[in-house]
Amino acid sequence: MERLRILAKTSLDALNKASLNVLSRTSVGVYILDERIELALLRQTKDGVTLVEAASESIPPGVVSNGSVKDPAILTKAIKTLSNRCKIGAKRTAVSLFARPMLTQIMDLPEDLPSNVGQYVRKEVKHCAVLPSRNISLDYCGVSSLSQPAGKRVFVVAAENEKVLTLIKALNDAGLNVESVEPAEVACARALYEKKIAGSSNSNVLIALVDGADITLSVFQNQNLDFIRRRNVTEDVCQSEEGLVRFMEEIGAIIQYYDVEIGEKSDSWRLITVLRRGCERAGEIADLLRSKFGSLELDVISEADAGENTPVVTGSDAPAASLVATGLAMGLMKVPQPKVKINLMPPESADVKAVKKYALITANIAAAVLIVMILAVGVLSAILNRTNETIVRLKQEEPVMGTRALLVEQQKISEQAEELREKLNKINEILHSEHCGEWHQILEDIRRRTPQSLWITNLSGEDSSKIVIKGRSTSYESVHVFVDMLGESEYMASAALVEAEKDESVEGLVSYWIDCSLTTFEGT
Repeated sequence: MERLRILAKTSLDALNKASLNVLSRTSVGVYILDERIELALLRQTKDGVTLVEAASESIPPGVVSNGSVKDPAILTKAIKTLSNRCKIGAKRTAVSLFARPMLTQIMDLPEDLPSNVGQYVRKEVKHCAVLPSRNISLDYCGVSSLSQPAGKRVFVVAAENEKVLTLIKALNDAGLNVESVEPAEVACARALYEKKIAGSSNSNVLIALVDGADITLSVFQNQNLDFIRRRNVTEDVCQSEEGLVRFMEEIGAIIQYYDVEIGEKSDSWRLITVLRRGCERAGEIADLLRSKFGSLELDVISEADAGENTPVVTGSDAPAASLVATGLAMGLMKVPQPKVKINLMPPESADVKAVKKYALITANIAAAVLIVMILAVGVLSAILNRTNETIVRLKQEEPVMGTRALLVEQQKISEQAEELREKLNKINEILHSEHCGEWHQILEDIRRRTPQSLWITNLSGEDSSKIVIKGRSTSYESVHVFVDMLGESEYMASAALVEAEKDESVEGLVSYWIDCSLTTFEGT
């Protein structure tokens, strides 16, 4: 009995430890560039956000090139080396999207706004010449403007789906749990928001993120994203005079546009230039910007200087943390940040994460059932031992009750023991069932087979071998297609349409009822 208690306690401790890991308030930001990887590990407590660890690792030339992962295996190895050095486990991770070509655009919506904004945005993006592939990952969010009413503008980000999936797989293979993929400029703005953007309601904030010849210029007006532009100025801004001149021309063009078209004077601007780690001309670039834009409030900071420019608490001996990597990790936390939420995690990755999540849930349920079995066996053993002791005691003592009373007592105890045996047998049947834990796979399979023009309003199980699906559709054809697709499922023995008729409550829709018989499924 003592061994059973120890085993049960060990299982409970394991479950509690797993729960603590799941509820951990730590997150990782991974900023990937052509020549190196920047990583930041943050922890959020009631006192704020703290930098736990930061590191940078060079990667061989050609592994990441022109916005593509050319050698995923080497990239995975480099990320894993960096993760092991920082002692990072399977933490929640956000990674920067560096794919090229990539669309980042603020789109004005038409006056007669369609009911399905997502479908409209995707249609517009697919006609964009920047993206040669029609298989894209896309996300958007609403942005407000002083010149446009709320709900009439969206910030759109899109890239080729294959490049995004390759990036996510490289990090997952390295042991990190990717939950967010977003452009570096969004993460940079998030990191700077509390100290550089918040409270600047009377000025425009222009953030210039510089990485070699690639620059991204973002304008925040009244603390909201109002303008964004990505440019390649051909030459490295930190090494070439021509690159620096073109960089300043791009800044001047934006300020002039706001001055002429919108009426915003240059004295109401704040310019923040973020240069890559190790840029040796930072001081010279700052002097040149001041000489050209003397009326602006200027900040020139290093991308590796997150300590003074973000609200993240860093120790005196903490390593230099990447501004972008810090902003990526902050995106998975509850912190003050711009109203810009972009995540290009493709549906394929969500499916994989769902399977992992359900597998974890199934494992926890199995562990809980094991504990119940252990406790049930312990209770059953205790009852049987007490029964034996009672019989021995009654034999030794002077019989104070008649034989009939003794038999009644023994029958009562035997019934209790039998009831516990039956419950234990039922638990065993469920635990050893061939299909125990497959319900999430069945539901996922139904989801995948559901046509886009049809939706489910009710899904219930009459018993362990039959489920009923009810819902609405835009056409009878979609209902029949759904029935045929369900019938092809490996989990369905049959699928039959019970009813399909015009929906009386919603004009133009069809209500349906489908009965499905599951293949041998014993677990409940």
